Amino acid sequence: MELLQRVDTLLFFWINTGLANPVTDLLMPVITNKWSWLPVWIMVVGGILWKGGRRDRRILLVAVLSVVSADLFAFRVMKKNIDRVRPCNALDNVHLLVRKSTSNSMPSNHAANFFALAMAFGYYYRRYRGLLFGMAALVGLSRIFVGVHYPFDVVVGALVGVIWALFWIHLFKRTGILPWKMEKA
Repeated sequence: MELLQRVDTLLFFWINTGLANPVTDLLMPVITNKWSWLPVWIMVVGGILWKGGRRDRRILLVAVLSVVSADLFAFRVMKKNIDRVRPCNALDNVHLLVRKSTSNSMPSNHAANFFALAMAFGYYYRRYRGLLFGMAALVGLSRIFVGVHYPFDVVVGALVGVIWALFWIHLFKRTGILPWKMEKA
């Protein structure tokens, strides 16, 4: 366990201080801010509700259930039981770009939420899969750049999000509520 912590800390400092530059110092706090994404998600949800059909609305339901489940599980179960202090509160010389948080570090809820969305939408809208997972990875990476999560926190958060999305996808598929169909490219 000590070796994993050492590797995680080395990776954290390599990204947080080693890759830091004026561009990342400007962009990463914006990328990591959940409110920065609100216009994007309003357009996505609004577009689905306005122009989408029944299948699209069901996919939206899968996405919402995925995010809610991943967020609650990550925060209420994992963070409460994994007593891991955030790097900004545990380490010296962290390049901190946002305010400190007092909650535990493991896992990253941001990563859980964005990877849940990427998996839920990417499963059904295959042509957007790369964009969705790239966006989720960027948000996860931003959590390290701003100094509030270790890399393994982000990886575990991503896994939590993907697993919850797959749970809902397969539940909807099994019940026939939303059978999987290949989208035409």
